[in-house]
Amino acid sequence: AATEDGRELLALRALVRPLDELARFSDAGPGRLAEGWREADPAVLDALADVELRRLGLRAG
Repeated sequence: AATEDGRELLALRALVRPLDELARFSDAGPGRLAEGWREADPAVLDALADVELRRLGLRAG
């Protein structure tokens, strides 16, 4: 995402997807992902944003 807010929004969109979809893209459990989003963990936000971008057929860059 081009901005910090954009990255957070993409991460949130990924986080509210069905858990089975999210599990295909991340080894971290849903609790860890939610905790990382709440704490604004940059690695978790990047990973979640990337999941949402891939779901939309886009890529970070």
